[in-house]
Amino acid sequence: NRAMCRLLALAALWLGCVGVNGQPLPARIASLNVCTDQLLLLLVDPARIASLSQLASDGRYSNLAARAAAVPANHGQADELLSQQADLVLTSEFSGTFTARLLQRLGQRVERLGFATTVAEVWQQIRQVAAWTGGDAGALIDPAAARVAAAQRGLRPRLAGKTALFVSRNGVAFGAGTLQDDFLRSAGRRNLAAEAGVSGAAPLALERLVAARPDFLIAE
Repeated sequence: NRAMCRLLALAALWLGCVGVNGQPLPARIASLNVCTDQLLLLLVDPARIASLSQLASDGRYSNLAARAAAVPANHGQADELLSQQADLVLTSEFSGTFTARLLQRLGQRVERLGFATTVAEVWQQIRQVAAWTGGDAGALIDPAAARVAAAQRGLRPRLAGKTALFVSRNGVAFGAGTLQDDFLRSAGRRNLAAEAGVSGAAPLALERLVAARPDFLIAE
């Protein structure tokens, strides 16, 4: 989702041409997912990007739309990726699944990212993509993690014990086991959806939302 993409969309630097195990790094990398689009743009020399998803250059979804405009786009079709001769395809576990499976059956290398449920998992996913592509994860993570920690220290005294709900436009609330829950708790707030027994993302009736009277309501 966009919240995760914002966390992922941070500054990165390009490192060398050889992976940590001495193996050649992929020369042409493609992405089928808007979040992996962002990471490629930040971690990889654009000359090595075979293509990005069609959403990468759409400012409604992509934080780096202007940068993505100079990179070829794909529409998630296997024949496109084959013609672009990508030797690594990045996607998520829940997007481009048919294309990813087909490419794998044809011998292409496909790597998938799951949904991060904590900020620590976001950092780990950045490290993983950097390992696959040869990017400098530390240059991206270290300053971002320091800013996050500083913000948390400043917010906790003011927000400790306050209640909050994180909801999407379609009335879905984010309960336990979500990145939104980790975000709320990291600043000292109580996630009312988690306290109501919601696990993951699930609909929350408007009546329950009103009755909960949260101190903070965060909506996309």
